[in-house]
Amino acid sequence: MNASYILFVLFTISVFLMGIMQTKRVSKYHYYMELYREALKEGDERKAKIYKSYAEEYSHWWFVR
Repeated sequence: MNASYILFVLFTISVFLMGIMQTKRVSKYHYYMELYREALKEGDERKAKIYKSYAEEYSHWWFVR
C-alpha cells in the first residue's frame, strides 16, 4: 500500500516537472522566432538563419503550442 502512494507521488512530481520544462521550451521557441523576425526586418540574413536554427531546436511538435 505504501509503495503505491510513493509511486503516485513520484509520478505526480514528474508530470509537474515536465510541465515546467515544456513551458520553458515554448518560451525559448517564441523568443528565438521573435529574434528571427527582427533580423529579417533588419535584412541580416546571417543572424536570421542562426536564430531560426535555434528556434527549430525548440520546435518539436509535442512542445510548441
